[in-house]
Amino acid sequence: MVTARYPCTINGVHHESGYAAAKTLEMRVNSLRYHLRASDYPEYTSRYHARKEHRKHFIPYTVAGVEYASITDASKKLGVSVYGMERRLASTDYPNYICAVIPRKSPPSPKYSVRGKPYKTLQEIADKEGAAGREFNRK
Repeated sequence: MVTARYPCTINGVHHESGYAAAKTLEMRVNSLRYHLRASDYPEYTSRYHARKEHRKHFIPYTVAGVEYASITDASKKLGVSVYGMERRLASTDYPNYICAVIPRKSPPSPKYSVRGKPYKTLQEIADKEGAAGREFNRK
């Protein structure tokens, strides 16, 4: 089986293939291909690999007026897990936690009603009404 050879030029040195260039530079072939396609490495050129824009997109997060570059940065400084930060950003209970990308979720509607009072769970009814949870039937 004959493999295709795609010549490339790196730092002004011409290589007969990407594999030969990777071997000379002591790097993995996939890493070399990334360098050939990335606009961050203008010294890596090949007419067989189109340039792509590789940028990291940081989404700003604001908590109580303080802006953080990433959710990880905010979670470390506030002492809250990343999952906890995501929950707070989506919750209406934390109005100071703001992110344009994460939409707010409205609180769930109560599933049960006893004498006009809304309850979320059967356990909550049992605790407040003084009855055992298994005494209630779902309707």
